[in-house]
Amino acid sequence: LSGCFAGCVRDIGAICVGNVGTLTVCTITCGDGVRDDSEGCDDGNTRSGDGCSSNCLVEDGGGCTTLTVGVRSVCNPDCGDGEKHSTEACDDGNPTNNDGCTNCQID
Repeated sequence: LSGCFAGCVRDIGAICVGNVGTLTVCTITCGDGVRDDSEGCDDGNTRSGDGCSSNCLVEDGGGCTTLTVGVRSVCNPDCGDGEKHSTEACDDGNPTNNDGCTNCQID
């Protein structure tokens, strides 16, 4: 069952419904801020473009530094990779300051 290890011991972050000692239905909730071992990341939302996709997969250039099971993922898209992510105002793909886009913010 999804959300359960062998023997149906509840995974961290799994919600299980059933009788005490017998977990019958276990589900993992993407976007709840608790990374399960079946998720690549979980940053507490289901918004793509912020490093962790709406399906809880690490996005290209996602810059996820915290991917520990049981805790919220910390993802910061790579500023300067030439791709504008949702947390960036711009991304011109270079480290040059005062060229219209500095540190992924319009200047």
